[in-house]
Amino acid sequence: MFGLGKHGPDGKYAIILDIGSASVGASIVASDIVTKENPVIYSHREWAVIKDANVENPTRFIEEALLRLFLVLGSSGGAALKKYDPSGDISYIQVSISAPWAHTITQQTEYENDDTFKITEKLIGNLVADAQKQSMKSIKTTEFLKREGLEIITNQTLHMTANGYTIKDPRNLETNKLYISHSSGIASSKIVTAIKKHTEEVFPDAKLLLNTFLLTYYTAIRDIFPETTEMTLVDITGEATEVGIVRNEELTKVAHSLIGSQTIIRILSSKLKIPLSSVRTLLQDNAPNLTDEQKIVAESVFEEYVEEIANLLKSMGDILTVPSTIYLHTDRYSENFFKKYLKKAASRATGGEHTVIPVTKKILPKIETEDTAILLSSFVFHKLHEQGTLAK
Repeated sequence: MFGLGKHGPDGKYAIILDIGSASVGASIVASDIVTKENPVIYSHREWAVIKDANVENPTRFIEEALLRLFLVLGSSGGAALKKYDPSGDISYIQVSISAPWAHTITQQTEYENDDTFKITEKLIGNLVADAQKQSMKSIKTTEFLKREGLEIITNQTLHMTANGYTIKDPRNLETNKLYISHSSGIASSKIVTAIKKHTEEVFPDAKLLLNTFLLTYYTAIRDIFPETTEMTLVDITGEATEVGIVRNEELTKVAHSLIGSQTIIRILSSKLKIPLSSVRTLLQDNAPNLTDEQKIVAESVFEEYVEEIANLLKSMGDILTVPSTIYLHTDRYSENFFKKYLKKAASRATGGEHTVIPVTKKILPKIETEDTAILLSSFVFHKLHEQGTLAK
């Protein structure tokens, strides 16, 4: 199992690792920049049984799932890769971490002068450094993350304008006003440490790339739908619902609530006095028959979720803060359920109408997996690999 990955970060094979609030999944993918064929060679997901995200040492469940996942990747995953390509090795491990284990902080900064000035790398560096400091000062994350210990896993400049015009390469341009939108991704130190430990043991020569899922999600949707400049991004995992607001192509605000699909299922099971396995179908199209009394109880639980998400959206600013186009990412079995109640929550928060678009396999490049979290991350990886920016 040990020692896979001998060729360093110049190959085409990668592990796309997704850490959700209640599970960890991974796929081994090939990224061929010549033929554009990018198949999924192997895929596996491990579930973590989390009863409460606020219990003592909650990351233990994810850490245990990570250990099991890397054992499978090192054995069955490695065998699948060797069968596909006897000389193939893992060169990259790209990781996306969801709330509540990670949080995305955005901060804006600008420099203005009456006289025209030249944009230099030093000036940009100083502004970015200032944005980073402001981000960490104004951190609004959960007490859980503060208690567990944090570390910055990524810093990204998301948007830049000169005199109000979006610019891609600002070097040596002259302007009177420079605006920079910056994002910092922070994550649980325990989970990051576990990822690094397993990577060193199983894939010691692979380059590790860490990001928050919300930033990965934003990057993918921005590139897949470049004409949509205003949108609300919603990611619903087992134990959390995370929201990102995009205005003028810029990710401006991010927040989350500690309630997701597994949370709702546990509450329903307790209140309806029926097994978890039966309750799960309530979030699918083939819901079980319920008595009139049970239906009232179930709707009261769904109403609590609607109210929770409506309040989450309200907390992000005034009603204009929530764009009418909402992209919903969740597992494919419950997307119809959440589409209905998310639309209701958004309308309650803003008083307006919203269009909810599930992020399904249909809107992503054709690939051999139903795991859309992996598909979104794979899309970003293949694009970065094609651009030649991964090894830099």
